[in-house]
Amino acid sequence: MTIHSYRIQLTAVRVIRAARELDLPIVALRSRDEADTLHARMADEVVVLDGEGSGAFLDAAAMVGAVVRVGCAAVHPGHGLLAENADFAQSCIGAGLTWVGPRPKVLRTLGDETCP
Repeated sequence: MTIHSYRIQLTAVRVIRAARELDLPIVALRSRDEADTLHARMADEVVVLDGEGSGAFLDAAAMVGAVVRVGCAAVHPGHGLLAENADFAQSCIGAGLTWVGPRPKVLRTLGDETCP
C-alpha cells in the first residue's frame, strides 16, 4: 500500500466513525486490489470499482453510478483524487446525492490559481 492510499483510507475510517455516531449506514468504495482494507471491513456494504489502485477512483461517472445503484443518499469525498474536483461534486449533486464537502463553486474558486 502506498502512503497516498494509506492517507485516503485513514480519512475514510474517520468519516465512517463519525457516521456511526450518527447511526448512518456506510457504503465504502474500494478498488479490486483493496480486498482487506480497514475502511471496507468497517462498512455495512462495499462496492468494488473496476480498476486497481488509485486509478479506480478517478472514474467519476463510475463512482456516482455505483453509489446511486446501491441507494446512497450522500457522498463524502474523502481525501485526494476527486475530493477537490468541482465537476465530481457537481455530478454527485446532479444525481440527487448530498455532497458532504465544499460546494462546487468553492472548489472551482480554490482550484483556479488566476482567481484574485
